[in-house]
Amino acid sequence: MWATKRLDVPRSAEPRNLQTDEENTAVMQALGAPARRETGWLKSGLHVKGDIDGNEDLVIDGTVDGQIRLSERKLTLGPAAKVTADIHARDVVVYGYVKGNIRATGRIEIKKHGSVIGKFDYGADHD
Repeated sequence: MWATKRLDVPRSAEPRNLQTDEENTAVMQALGAPARRETGWLKSGLHVKGDIDGNEDLVIDGTVDGQIRLSERKLTLGPAAKVTADIHARDVVVYGYVKGNIRATGRIEIKKHGSVIGKFDYGADHD
């Protein structure tokens, strides 16, 4: 009674780099980034000179020179990250290198090979 129509999807509309997307998801989960929430990603080949201001979680594996301000979100600095910036976020996890002050309303984690040159302020928001 009900006719079933099959839609043919052109090859150009098929997902590309599926393996890369799965690898990125696995890396983000390993770095502590939540899988179901919107998360931005700054890969290792990218360099930002200027301020980053946002309202979603962010994983940085590239280079940043400036200020990073994530309104009540989590910042994860991957192993290849080289950040020269003052950071303000809810949670900050450091696997890479940071030169600057870190303010977190939640927690700050510095992993085994992570390094930070600067001051820490965590727990309460002091704006």
